[in-house]
Amino acid sequence: MSNTIQAILFWFKYALLLPTIVLQGKRLKQNSVRLPEADGARHYHFSEHGIELKHIGESTVAGVGVEHMKQGLTMQTVSALQNIPDIYPSNIDIYGVNGIALKPLLLQSHNWLNTKSTSSPCYIVTLGVNDTTGLTSIFDWSEGLMELIQRVRGQAKNAKIIFTHVPDMKRFPALPWPLNQFLGDRSALLDKALRRICETNECHYVEADIKIEEAYMAEDGYHPNAKGYERWGKKIADVICEAYQ
Repeated sequence: MSNTIQAILFWFKYALLLPTIVLQGKRLKQNSVRLPEADGARHYHFSEHGIELKHIGESTVAGVGVEHMKQGLTMQTVSALQNIPDIYPSNIDIYGVNGIALKPLLLQSHNWLNTKSTSSPCYIVTLGVNDTTGLTSIFDWSEGLMELIQRVRGQAKNAKIIFTHVPDMKRFPALPWPLNQFLGDRSALLDKALRRICETNECHYVEADIKIEEAYMAEDGYHPNAKGYERWGKKIADVICEAYQ
C-alpha cells in the first residue's frame, strides 16, 4: 500500500473524532507533568579498544524519566553489554534532546557526527515519538531516515546502525481515548516505514516488545522509569551483539 493511500485511510478513519482529539491534545499539553532531562555525564571513555557507541535521539536518550544518565537508556544498554562476551564499549557518546524530531536532528548533525570515529562505530538511533505527535508525513519520515543513514555511512562506511522501534503510543498511560488510538495508529505507520528502511539498507531494528505499563513508566505516564529503561537496554544490547557477530 502506498504512503498516499495509507495517509488518506488514516485521516478518513479519524475525521469525525478530530475535534475531540485536538482538544485533548491541547489539554494534555497544558496539564501534563514536565520532567527534566537526566543529570550526569554524556561522554564516557573506558579504553582504547572496543566498540564506540553513539546514541542519538529524543527525550528517552536524554534520560527523561530518571534522575541520572546512569539510569537512562544508553547506560542501561552499556550495563547489559557487560554480560555479553567479546563486546567491550570503549567510548560512549550520548546526544539526546528533549522534544527533538528527525528533521531538526539532521540539522544538528554536526553535534553528533564525530570525525574521529573508529572504523566500525555503532550508532543507536531512538526517534519517532515527536515525529508522531508532530504529524511528520510518512514520506518525510522515510526520506529523513535515508538521509540520516547516508550521513552516518559517509562518516564511517562500516558503521553499524541500530534503530529502536517507534513506541506504540496507544499504550501510553498519560493519553486518553481517542487521542491514544489516534497517536497509536500514527506511530504504527512510522514504525512500519522504519522497519522497511532497515530491511532495505542493512540496518538493525530493535523489536518492540518493551512493556508500556505503569510499573515501567515515570510519573508523567509518558516516559520509561529506570526499570523500563533497563528492560529496553537489554533488548538493544542483544541487537548490538547480533550486529557484531
